[in-house]
Amino acid sequence: MGNEDVGLQGVDVSRPSAKWTIPPALLRRLPAQIRTLLADEAKSRQLLEFIRFVIVGIGNTLFGYAIFAVLMLTLGDHRMALAIATVVGVLFNFMTTGRIVFGSRQMHRLPFFIGGYAVCFVINLWALDFLDHSGVPAIWGQLVLLPAMVVLSFCINKFLVFRGIR
Repeated sequence: MGNEDVGLQGVDVSRPSAKWTIPPALLRRLPAQIRTLLADEAKSRQLLEFIRFVIVGIGNTLFGYAIFAVLMLTLGDHRMALAIATVVGVLFNFMTTGRIVFGSRQMHRLPFFIGGYAVCFVINLWALDFLDHSGVPAIWGQLVLLPAMVVLSFCINKFLVFRGIR
């Protein structure tokens, strides 16, 4: 099948728990490079894993930031708000990232996931303290730090916690 056929046939994307096809009308609107990636089964799986991670990550980020913001406004202490939001967020993120992105329901990976988030927490706290001492309000400082924390989290999860799952 050539690249020109990919947009007309749809792309079958298999996952352990679900099977779906990208609609041909959507594929026709994608750039040729993306259609080529999707035509290669292995590359297609990697691209779709990354897309799932981004989508789940956006949801996890919104959830975590909402918890942080509510606690920050309620408690008035960015350190306590970050600590509580991190604990709640880690549990929520383990379930969504493990199941939706990497297809894992293996609870024995939770300690590794927590370890990865502990690293993220320490780096996040250090950077948030730095921004706070520099005059940036913590509620805005955390928003600025979110993209870097998402990238760090992906790397830890992809290459350490859920390595070899899919």
